[in-house]
Amino acid sequence: MNRKFLSTVAIACLLSGYSYATDLTTEELQKSLAETFSDIYETVTVENFGSGWKVKLPENEVITFATDELGLPKFDEKGEPVEVSEKISASEMDVIKIEDFNGKSRYKLSSNSPARLQNIAHNLFSFHNFVPASYSEELHFVPEIKEIVSQYIKAENVTYSEKDETTGLKSEIANLKSLNFKSTMVPSDGKMTYSVDWNANDFNLKHMMFSMSIKSIVNKMIAVFEDNGQKEYSKLIMDAGAGINSSSVMAINGFSVEAMGTPITMDMKVSTKAERDIANNSLKINAGTDFYNISSPLLNEFKLNRLVIKYLFKNIPVDAVKQISSMQEKMLEEVIADKDNTGVKKIDDKYQKELMLVVDDVLAKMEFKMQISGVFEDANLNFIVATKKVGDYIVGNAKITVENLDKIIPDYSKICAQEQKTSPDSLPASCMKAGLTEGIRSKIDLSKRTTNNKGQTVDTVSIVLNETGIYVDGKKVSEPIKFNIQEFLAQQEAMANVDMSADEAELGFDVE
Repeated sequence: MNRKFLSTVAIACLLSGYSYATDLTTEELQKSLAETFSDIYETVTVENFGSGWKVKLPENEVITFATDELGLPKFDEKGEPVEVSEKISASEMDVIKIEDFNGKSRYKLSSNSPARLQNIAHNLFSFHNFVPASYSEELHFVPEIKEIVSQYIKAENVTYSEKDETTGLKSEIANLKSLNFKSTMVPSDGKMTYSVDWNANDFNLKHMMFSMSIKSIVNKMIAVFEDNGQKEYSKLIMDAGAGINSSSVMAINGFSVEAMGTPITMDMKVSTKAERDIANNSLKINAGTDFYNISSPLLNEFKLNRLVIKYLFKNIPVDAVKQISSMQEKMLEEVIADKDNTGVKKIDDKYQKELMLVVDDVLAKMEFKMQISGVFEDANLNFIVATKKVGDYIVGNAKITVENLDKIIPDYSKICAQEQKTSPDSLPASCMKAGLTEGIRSKIDLSKRTTNNKGQTVDTVSIVLNETGIYVDGKKVSEPIKFNIQEFLAQQEAMANVDMSADEAELGFDVE
């Protein structure tokens, strides 16, 4: 009876298309993790402890270059950069098997070793002297697809120090109160959703030339990709052509930087959104940066309170983007395969022409719009431009609108003349300012000035770009912007093949 029941369950599972993921042997898990961690560790050892495993990650030697007190590289008597060899300690990760990932075995790796943060930082940024007071990390690893599908990192009271090679003493350069990072990959219905959520608090950096601090950073990003099974997830998220839609928002609060005794503080928000138009097989990308609560002694006469910059890229051909991603992937593979870096230039030259031709195809179809808005004390500035490529030329329209121009850029030439009447032998500061600002004011036709319902003066400037030139309020001020990649490549090729032997012969005289 029991056998019949088990047989029935087994048949039902087969008919339903469901199967349980098979556990790996210790040797198989070790091999898979060694491949996944190969960019950081030369070897990985896995040991079984009955209820789980322990991953042993070796000590890492890192080579950096010595710098002086200004952060500039040091050189030895032969003129070679001074190399510094340091060690990152060995570490361990505990491993247990957890619930399956899309029908595939999933393993949780966890660690509390600061050496893991040091290795990650060195791999990503070539810095390794990060020391956290406390650190925890959790990875979800799926051996069958060789992917880390989730990652959780928490670090507190992180310090970054540099060692003086002469004295051997270390000095703290930067510190961070807390860092929390989470990333996940979730496949469903032929799509893969990738999300990143991280935040950091109380960052401080002090250098001889400047200092910087940030109260908090919060970043949330989510992106959806086509998952046709042809690429690993880690490669899929780098493929712009596979993207369906994405959005990202980063808020930076309490940003402050001081250089040469002059501080500037602000808050900022950076947003990006991308969407694919299925019907036209094209991409649309919106991006914007908002700087606000701006304060600095440098702005005492130029009281800018807020600056907003927005971009829009329309009708970007998906096929061309896929071509670019494919070429970049091939270039990277060839560069990685070139162990001694002797053929990097040849690899770059090999793809350069083809890459530029694809970029030309993108520019031929893409439309670009940008808006810059500045909010001053009792004044506003707005600039908007829309362009596209027609034939060999960049064409489009732009408009500048200024409310209370004289509050932003006073008529310093008038002030200069008045002050010189009072003191003929002096050179007032207004006269120097007039030289810097008169070029801008001269482009504005003040005879067209109007007044809005707030009583503010309103000045406008219209700009047209076409195949014959650039026109400001109907007056030609410059030649047209020509952009022909085919011609550029032909010129580059011609220059590369120029015979310079005759010129070298003429220059071959002795210099006394």
